[in-house]
Amino acid sequence: MSYQVHPRSTTWVVLESIALVTLNIIIFFGNFIICLVIYKSKRLRTMTNMLVVTLSISDLITASITLPMAAATSILRRWIYGSIGCQVFGFCSKYLVHVSLYIITLIALNRYVRIIKPSLYKKVFTLRRSVALLAFIWVMPALVRIIPILTSSARFVFVSHTATCILAFYEKKSQFPYTVFATLVFIALPMLVIIVCYAAVTRHVRKHRQRISSVRGDQGDLGVSIEEVKVTRTLFALVFTFILCWLPVSVALIFVKSATGSIPTLAARVLSCLVALSSASTPFVYGVLNRPFRKEFKKILPLCCRGNRTFDSESAWNLGLNARDSARNRQGPGNQSSNSAENKCSP
Repeated sequence: MSYQVHPRSTTWVVLESIALVTLNIIIFFGNFIICLVIYKSKRLRTMTNMLVVTLSISDLITASITLPMAAATSILRRWIYGSIGCQVFGFCSKYLVHVSLYIITLIALNRYVRIIKPSLYKKVFTLRRSVALLAFIWVMPALVRIIPILTSSARFVFVSHTATCILAFYEKKSQFPYTVFATLVFIALPMLVIIVCYAAVTRHVRKHRQRISSVRGDQGDLGVSIEEVKVTRTLFALVFTFILCWLPVSVALIFVKSATGSIPTLAARVLSCLVALSSASTPFVYGVLNRPFRKEFKKILPLCCRGNRTFDSESAWNLGLNARDSARNRQGPGNQSSNSAENKCSP
């Protein structure tokens, strides 16, 4: 198996490498900040934000495993991680995208129940049930991805013209049914649920728009606060940005591969950058549009600097006391007793 990447122009290699490294840094630190702010703030520890944290964790794993490997491959123009690394990269690349899409689907269902069926929200999205759903989301795509490997039906192989590792079946006739199944279960079905949920929520909110404007944060005909509606709009923007980044190109590549049997090199590399961009968009969209998150972030951001200032002032105070005591010791017993008398008389 050749580990050399298909020849590309130096300009393209430089642009792709800069894009992947930059996106990797943004994804890691941006999603880490989301997790940190929600962890530090009790106010933000809601069921919805728990789903957002799970999405950020998926992006953090992407920034820790697949993106560094992709960036190194682009820079060095060859695959340096061997066969085992190819198995890890091939498994994680699609698996993490599927997990992210399923988490976004669960967020859409969460918003649907919260806005349209608010009386059922606390019954449906209990902590135990939500944890069980998240466990299913993480386990099910992993099983679908790894079963062909465990049954020795397929393995991940490096493809030079796409500079990535793909799942290749030993029997070619098994490749098409698996691809169709994975596309329907991990792309078509989640997309259908997301579209239905947000279309219903949008229609419901629009129908009560005049009433919502008079609610002013109290309970009204919607049964939820205006703040919940704003959170829903923020999450809708998050979902829309995620899908917009990679879905059009992914669908186009499916048709291109079906017609030609292969994916163009440029298109495959663009898709890799767009998938990374979808993960990088989460901190910006959620951080910019979510006002409570911005407030908590502003509280946490200066803590280190504030701590340093407090330490410095305390140190200066202690130094001042030590200097005063040293001066008194140098003055002698007579002066010390005089100073003590003065201190006693002073108010």
